[in-house]
Amino acid sequence: MEKPKATVKDIFIITTAGERKYWRKCGAAFVNRDGSLNLKLDMLPDVQFQIRDKKPKQAQPAQAR
Repeated sequence: MEKPKATVKDIFIITTAGERKYWRKCGAAFVNRDGSLNLKLDMLPDVQFQIRDKKPKQAQPAQAR
């Protein structure tokens, strides 16, 4: 099975003034081979976000009394 290539996506902030919308680039998202994302925002230069699919909750074993 071939692994997907890493890609880069632009992140935009969209503001509205009257009836007009303005798109302003504010960072980049990097798609990892496992499908997760790393986000880097210009407004938070020392912070990186990691976005992953939510895992289902696992059943907790019953506690003995």
